[in-house]
Amino acid sequence: TSTASSTAYKPIVKKEYAEQEVNAFYEELNDKHFENAYKHLSSSWKSDFPFDKWKNGYTTTVSQRVTVTRVDVKSDQMDTVYFNLEAKDNKGGSIVTSNIQGHCDVIIENGKMVMDNPRIWKA
Repeated sequence: TSTASSTAYKPIVKKEYAEQEVNAFYEELNDKHFENAYKHLSSSWKSDFPFDKWKNGYTTTVSQRVTVTRVDVKSDQMDTVYFNLEAKDNKGGSIVTSNIQGHCDVIIENGKMVMDNPRIWKA
């Protein structure tokens, strides 16, 4: 008689891991590891922004500092992470600082956590 469970392992999003996912994405961007940062994005985000188009959006970026302000647990498969972002860009030789607020969902896709459904705006 088998007592093995027929329930397959199903990864879940935990609040602290969702926050780590967002922080890791911005760390990769600051280190100019664009290929690694891009891996943090969902397939739907990637379909809207193919790699070269997405990477070109960071051409003038010098640095970004993210501060997670809140994580809302939506389900065991999705959390919404709210954050503030201070971005520094080199615009014609001058460093311009932008303060941005936003949120994104952290979801499970193909067995791993990724960021999805981004919304950002100037603070």
